[in-house]
Amino acid sequence: MKKYAFIVSLLISVNAFAQSITPSEGLKYTDKQLNGTARFNGMAGAFGAVGGDMSAIGINPAGSLFFNYNTASFSLKYDNNKNEANYNGELTKRNSNSFDINQAGAVLVFSNPENTINKIAVSLNYENNSNFKNKYNFSGTSNESAIDQYFLDYANGTNGIGVFPIDYAADYNFSDFGNFADQQAWLGYNSYVLDYDDNAGEYYTNVPTGVTHRQAKLVNQKGFNSKLQFNFAAAIKNKLFLGMNLNAHISNSEKTFTIAESNNGLYDTGRTVNEIYFDNNIYTTGGGFSLDLGAIYRVNNNFRFGFAYASPTWYKFTDEMQQGIYTIRTEEVDPDTFLSNSIYPNYTTIFDSYKFKTPSKFTGSIAGIIGKNWLISADITTTNLSKTEYTSNGYNEINNFFKENLERTYEYRIGTEYAIKKVALRAGYRLIESPYKDTRLAPNKDTSTISGGIGYNFGVSKLDLAYAFTDRNFNEEFISNNWSNTSNIKNNNHAVTLTYTVNF
Repeated sequence: MKKYAFIVSLLISVNAFAQSITPSEGLKYTDKQLNGTARFNGMAGAFGAVGGDMSAIGINPAGSLFFNYNTASFSLKYDNNKNEANYNGELTKRNSNSFDINQAGAVLVFSNPENTINKIAVSLNYENNSNFKNKYNFSGTSNESAIDQYFLDYANGTNGIGVFPIDYAADYNFSDFGNFADQQAWLGYNSYVLDYDDNAGEYYTNVPTGVTHRQAKLVNQKGFNSKLQFNFAAAIKNKLFLGMNLNAHISNSEKTFTIAESNNGLYDTGRTVNEIYFDNNIYTTGGGFSLDLGAIYRVNNNFRFGFAYASPTWYKFTDEMQQGIYTIRTEEVDPDTFLSNSIYPNYTTIFDSYKFKTPSKFTGSIAGIIGKNWLISADITTTNLSKTEYTSNGYNEINNFFKENLERTYEYRIGTEYAIKKVALRAGYRLIESPYKDTRLAPNKDTSTISGGIGYNFGVSKLDLAYAFTDRNFNEEFISNNWSNTSNIKNNNHAVTLTYTVNF
């Protein structure tokens, strides 16, 4: 229970002067989904020692040297997310779809078999690391209210900054406040969710206790985390292949959600709030930089192995937020009449920029060819997620959470390709371990992907198609400072990727 209490205090302290940031918000930037070309996806991304594919360069930069010609490729991807949420025993299902440009890039190859450095490759590639588009919702009943407690935390100073002055609540507008905590306290009071006790010098809730509360959350996510990758690689005597990537990362995400709560209780005196609809829109933009280094050694024409290092990614983000609240209440003078109150300030709060760093990664790979037609490859990637870090001031508590609750994880990828004349058949499997030491805290459990694909070689060009099924689970809190009210969401992602590749 001490650990859970720490989580509550963590979320409150991070929220006190800034926007609502939770561990899962940071970890989404450490996750690279199975994205890229259709050939890459069809083999579950097991390309660290294979190369010869634009997306393979992102695993091991030396992979660009296995192109025989100048090559360009362009990929489109369709995603279908099926979400089943379990909230206090009640199941809710929701599906969503998206269609995006997943990859676009080209490589130039320069060969001179007589030189010690017999081949040089230069490439530029755009790729979507993660697609944030998703829609889900959940609902259920609870014996305790949550939204009013959220506002009370800020108004009564449990966030460590003191009780919100009542004259601020009455005399100032939402846009007059320079910090997140004051804004939340203001919304709670002016929506009638809270009232102020002059004698006690503190706020109290108008939401009745001891009754059943109906709760629901509706979430709509958009955005992406992508990178523009410049690659340079050189081959030494056609045996040792060395490469480097310079990566510019671009991130843009939007999360819109409504939290709703209702009850049929009634206070004997004073006002009673029976319905609350709390709307939030959080928009995050940013960018970053990272470096990749890789090597592949060709033992013979049928076997090679590789090693790659991916540096931390250094990000800088800015958050913007819009909020509004709608409530329905009764008053003591007329408990049979329901009064509505709508507060939508139409104001965008722009928070101070902050910096974030992902941990580095190491990848080991092997690839072999059986006969002339059968390729088998495997990768292992490891990263220590306890080193995930907000490098700006004011995030010590959440950084301590990363250090104490996350650990080193491993990602396993295995893929195969079998060529029948101009047709190639592919299959793959990918497993990513959960980074959480304690599974009870884990919003993300192990993630697995099964994939397959087919390709046709026209000679100068190729057309590839892949399908991938990814199964994962994650948790979504009902409201950010109440760890006990969470929904477990089972997400099944069906993805189809189409890639056109041309030699020139």
